Amino acid sequence: IGGFDLHYTRQEDVELAHRLQRERNVQFTFAPATAVTHRPLRTFESWARVPLAYGALDVERAQRGDVSWELVRHGYVGRNTLTRLLARIEWAAPFLTAPLRATLKATAITLHTLGLTKPACAVLSALYNLMYLEGAKTAIGGLKALREAVA
Repeated sequence: IGGFDLHYTRQEDVELAHRLQRERNVQFTFAPATAVTHRPLRTFESWARVPLAYGALDVERAQRGDVSWELVRHGYVGRNTLTRLLARIEWAAPFLTAPLRATLKATAITLHTLGLTKPACAVLSALYNLMYLEGAKTAIGGLKALREAVA
């Protein structure tokens, strides 16, 4: 089916998997019991660009009809209650976005420094999901369009 789409610098594997499924009926199974640790060497700023890109790419693929809008919707409704609450706070009061994200980052660093790796990762996960939604919001054309997509 042509291999990786060189247009993608992120999610090229995910995009290929979707094409394999759609065009060749290849089925993939999520294995939640599988444990993987991925530790690329990168700065926090580099890490923070990943969810922004993923949110934007998911919107782009949904707009083209390559994937269902349910994928973008899941970026909100599939998250835990606290993450959805933080997203609603950012949406209602955009001026709180920067301080909220700085607080989440500082909290994750503090927890990690104290040896509390799992809670630190949970905080980073919330931050990642907020940034995914930001990427989706930018790509879809603003907050109103994003709210309609995830409703």
